[in-house]
Amino acid sequence: MKHILLLGAGFSCNWGGWSAADVNDFLPTVANVRADGHVLQVLSRTASAGGFEAALAELREDYAKAPTQENLAHLQTLQSAVTVMFRTMERGFASRPDWNFKHTVEYKIAHFLSGFDAIFTLNQDLLFERHYYDADLALNQPKKWFGWRRPGIRALNDLNQGRPYDVSLVTWTPIAPPFRLEAAHQPYIKMHGSWNWWSADGQQMLIMGGNKPAAIQQHPLLQWYHELFETYLSEPDSGLMVIGYGFGDPHINQMIERAADKNPTMLLFAVDPRGRSILPARISQIDAAGTSRPLLKDTFAGNEAERLKLMSFFS
Repeated sequence: MKHILLLGAGFSCNWGGWSAADVNDFLPTVANVRADGHVLQVLSRTASAGGFEAALAELREDYAKAPTQENLAHLQTLQSAVTVMFRTMERGFASRPDWNFKHTVEYKIAHFLSGFDAIFTLNQDLLFERHYYDADLALNQPKKWFGWRRPGIRALNDLNQGRPYDVSLVTWTPIAPPFRLEAAHQPYIKMHGSWNWWSADGQQMLIMGGNKPAAIQQHPLLQWYHELFETYLSEPDSGLMVIGYGFGDPHINQMIERAADKNPTMLLFAVDPRGRSILPARISQIDAAGTSRPLLKDTFAGNEAERLKLMSFFS
């Protein structure tokens, strides 16, 4: 059985990552947002209906309809504030010595993650880059991986020379196609890009706001990532564990639904405090491999019964 993991914002929240509501609260504290009354009004208006992603979509649409310097300035104000948000959140991740809540082998986060054949994430933060180490995977028994890789990208710029290494000081860009997975290395796939990724034509590869499928189509690497996700799930006897994703992205849901139609043996394990109640109607019909309601930080702090429930996904 292929074991596939899909992560949403609720995963990073276990280590202090921010939810959409937290981001909505943070953005008005950024100086250039406070100085832009129009952006503040848009953020306020969309706070209860789509949040900052809806605000970003509105400002992009305004600029597309009327590409004036004023509309561009409003859009750039919010885009730069989102980058400030990620950098602020990264400081929280960087302050942790590691991401384990208990240090016996069976409770280490890498021990759990190493069981997946591929990890797909909708998150754009650098939590994995900071705390998921090749050595942690290589030491696991039975040995399955030499390490993990984000396929299809290379370093574009590294500002770490002469200072302590910080993953947030490296920017990345896609390699030229064709894209390939690296043998014996676990794929870690950032389906919506990352705040420190840039395309060859200077676009930030950060998929947010409205009409995400159209934005994804602009980037061949992200198109390939989405094709990989559906291909993995369409294989016979594949299983999907979903952690911290609220099923708010129709294009992601549609891929899961199409794969389930091709692969009627698919199993779904939901990890969310709301249980399976968050599943859209068609996805709720996928056979359940299990459900876990506690937060990961509580499960991996010593809740043995819940940990064993999660690990049953691999049996």
